[in-house]
Amino acid sequence: IFAYIDELSADSIEGYAREQAAQAGALQRRRQRLATLLVEDPPAPPAAMEAAAADAGWPLPRALAALAVEGEEADRLAARLGPEALVAPLPSLTLVVLPDPAAPGRRRELAAALRGRRAALGPATGWHEAGLSFARAHRVLELVREGAVETAGPLAVAEEHQLELVLGGDRRLANDLAERALAPLEGETELSRERLGSTLDAWLRHRGRTEEVARALHVHPQTVRYRLARLRELFGERLDAPDGRFELEL
Repeated sequence: IFAYIDELSADSIEGYAREQAAQAGALQRRRQRLATLLVEDPPAPPAAMEAAAADAGWPLPRALAALAVEGEEADRLAARLGPEALVAPLPSLTLVVLPDPAAPGRRRELAAALRGRRAALGPATGWHEAGLSFARAHRVLELVREGAVETAGPLAVAEEHQLELVLGGDRRLANDLAERALAPLEGETELSRERLGSTLDAWLRHRGRTEEVARALHVHPQTVRYRLARLRELFGERLDAPDGRFELEL
């Protein structure tokens, strides 16, 4: 009788564990579905997102941010980030939706959870604009992979790389623009191209103030005037036109 009771108990425990695992798996799938639904483009109807959030047991927050993480280890990352975060695997990356991204210590928590894996954090938005946050995070992560964005650690923050996002919208177009704008320097020697390029950059940044350009380059003002004369020969009226100066600086 005792052996029979032990066997019944073992079967009951196994069945309970199996049912708990099934429920946990179902909840995880609902949370993953909610994460992908939040970042859809075009966005899903608010009613659909509210229903999915209720089904996943995840209250929609006022502010959230999307995180794009290199690689596909959603389960381990979800365990490290805790139940507040929604984590879903996507092709070639992992999506994380974080509530209250500006909370104290949030960046440290992310750095610890990432464990050296490259990732990009999108801007904080309302839940109805989560797709925008993810799109920017995803694009910044791509720019990091391409070497167009340099970061001090594994986490890149989209709001700190807005210019790179603008220029990275069409990398080929940005390169074509740069080649066309700076084409007059191509006929110079390598040394002359380097000197004239740095002088042009400083001249644009300091709005043509010769003394400040000279201090920035650590050269005599007369040297700056000599180089500017050569730049005017090469670029002509573009140095005097606001649009021309803006294109060269960009």
